[in-house]
Parts: sequence; structure tokens; C-alpha cells
Amino acid sequence: MHSSIPFILQIVSQTNIDYLRIILVFAVSLMYAIFDVFNKRNIPNMIAYIGIAFSLVFCILANGPYIAFAMLIALLVGAISYLLYKGGQLGAGDGFEFITLVLLMPVQSLPLLTTTSQLGLPFIFSIFVATGFATAFAIPTYYLTKLKLDGDKLSLSHVDANTWKKATIMLVAYAALVITLAYSPLGIRLLPYAFIMLIGILSALIIIYEKKVNTLMVSWVYPKELDDGDILALNLVSKKDKAYFIKRVKNFSKLATPPMINNMKSIRKKLPVYKKAVPFALLTFIGVALSLLFGNLLFFIL
Repeated sequence: MHSSIPFILQIVSQTNIDYLRIILVFAVSLMYAIFDVFNKRNIPNMIAYIGIAFSLVFCILANGPYIAFAMLIALLVGAISYLLYKGGQLGAGDGFEFITLVLLMPVQSLPLLTTTSQLGLPFIFSIFVATGFATAFAIPTYYLTKLKLDGDKLSLSHVDANTWKKATIMLVAYAALVITLAYSPLGIRLLPYAFIMLIGILSALIIIYEKKVNTLMVSWVYPKELDDGDILALNLVSKKDKAYFIKRVKNFSKLATPPMINNMKSIRKKLPVYKKAVPFALLTFIGVALSLLFGNLLFFIL
């Protein structure tokens, strides 16, 4: 009896494996973005598990010599995502999405709109770079505009010396990067370096208005209203209240877990939760789209 796997591989090759990868990673990132936006920032567990299972089968059938490389990158990305999740810096669904994308497209494909060589780098690296660019533009643009529309004159009177110091260091770091690149073989290139400095300015603005932006990103809720995976804005909690929760709740942290939520249900103090933050899966979708169109943005810009 002949194995059905060669037949499956033959079908896959006939549909053009590269375009199939593009369709799959685009569809997966779009699906995550839709759930993140329209399902209260919640990715159903079943969707995440099915995505991992499907991408694993696809990886085994379609990647050939890249299977070991794909598995290694997936394990590395999964481990980093887990650590960020436990630290309250990343949602669990985002980690599942990253692993799925790695398994579907381990290596950056040739961009659809450029012919820039991608040097065989992992596709997930391109996604991280592009998502970082998208975040650098989206968050300052959205929240600072909202502050203005809400009647806030964006006063600088609240900014202390330490905040100014951090913002200045950020700008100096970006300026140093531009100067270094200008003296490199790349030479002086106005538009790319202006783009880099713009990101530096936006990043500095986020530092300056961090507290005000945080107030727009959070909702104050009672512990019983928390959902599994919610991230607490502990930087907005007073030292007194933080000490109160640490004393009353075992393993109190930024990440709301079922045991922690259960231990806090009787507490009648509200906590700030990032309920109104820009959906990260939407930014990831933008990063995926940019990476498919232009490849690694660092190569494209420079």
C-alpha cells in the first residue's frame, strides 16, 4: 500500500508552496487581529490550539530541510513569549500566534513588492521589526491625538527631571545610531535617517506622556471583574495599595491568573487594567503585511 504523504506533497508543490505560505500567514494574522479587536482582546483557546496543530503538520509536510530550523526557532520564540507572558508583558494568545507563524514560514520569503535579499533570516524577525515600527507610530499617534481631542493641552508641567532625562537618552541613542550609519558604507541617506529620527522623537514623546497615555489605556475594575490573562497597570497603583494587595494576595503580579483572581474576589478595591490598549494582534497583522510586501523593513529602509 503506497503512502499518501508523497501524494500530499505533490499536491502542495503544485499549488506553489511559497504562495501558500503567504496566504496562510496572512490569514492567521488576520484571524488573530479580528478576534483581538472584536472579541474583547480574547483569543479562544481552541483557535490557538488548532492553529498550532495545523501549522505543525504543515511544517512537517512542506518544510523539508528547514524542519529542524523551524522547530528550533519555534521553541526559542515560544520560550521567550512564555517568559514575557509570565512577566505580564505579552498575552498568551500573542505567543501562540508567533509560534504558528514561525512554523508556517520559518524563513523570510522574497518580498512581493521588492527584490531586496533577505539573507535567509527568520520571517519572525521581520515581523518583530515591522510590528515595532507599527507600534512606534500607532501608539503616539492614537493616544496623543486622543489627549488633544479630550481637551488636554498636552502640558509639560507634569514632566519631572527623571522623565526628561529618559527622553533625552532616547533621542541621543537614535541620533547616535544615525551618525554611526552615516559613517558606515551606507553613507548619508536623508530619507531613511529622517525616518529613524522620527521614530526616536515619537518614542521620546511616549516617555514624556507615559502616565497620561496609561490613563487612556486602562479601566479601573474590581478584582472579581478581572479576566484570565488581563495585565494590570501596577505603575498607576499607589505604593500603599500595592503593599495592601501584596500582603492580601498570594503571588500578586501584573498578570491576572485564575488563582490570583479567585484570591482577590472578596477585595473591594479597584485595580487599573489594560482594557483599552491598542490590540497588539492588530499591530502584529500590520507587521506581517509589511513583512510580506517589503521584507525586513531594516533592509528596505536602509
